[in-house]
Amino acid sequence: MSLNSMNLLAELLAELKCPLRDGDDPSRLTLKQHGLDSLSVLELLMRIEDRTGVEVPVSRVNAGLTLAELAAVIDPSSSGRTPR
Repeated sequence: MSLNSMNLLAELLAELKCPLRDGDDPSRLTLKQHGLDSLSVLELLMRIEDRTGVEVPVSRVNAGLTLAELAAVIDPSSSGRTPR
């Protein structure tokens, strides 16, 4: 997981009025646990594409996806895994 990807996600979540939660490791929390509903997730994906040029397919995202998993989708080279 790239620190830059996580920083970007933290920024975007704050813009969507869903800041990172204190306490638990925020990268391990799901999008739903961060307060995103389906419309907010779509908005997040559009902002990711605007900022990075990376198009995250809606089919890759669900409420159970963690921020760390989304960061790996944005920047697969940082995760040590091959993107699906």
